[in-house]
Amino acid sequence: MGRPGTLAYECQVSCVSVAFQVIVAFIFILSSLYAASLIMELLPLISSDLITTVPPGIRYANPRYQPSPPSPPPLSFGGGRRMLARFGER
Repeated sequence: MGRPGTLAYECQVSCVSVAFQVIVAFIFILSSLYAASLIMELLPLISSDLITTVPPGIRYANPRYQPSPPSPPPLSFGGGRRMLARFGER
């Protein structure tokens, strides 16, 4: 262990300080996530419409709506020129 005022002592104090800050930040993040989960658990008691498992827009979608199938890709690009050489051509 270094003596106060030496480079080794200052490095040790700096490393301990950074480790303490990382631990405090980690505890703060975990406690924030835990508090958020508690709040999310209590929200359905207040109102059941605040959080649903139905994605937005699905609740009001028309069940009889049938989307058109996707159009097939074009056979050639660039004004009708073939993009790939035929078998045996170079």
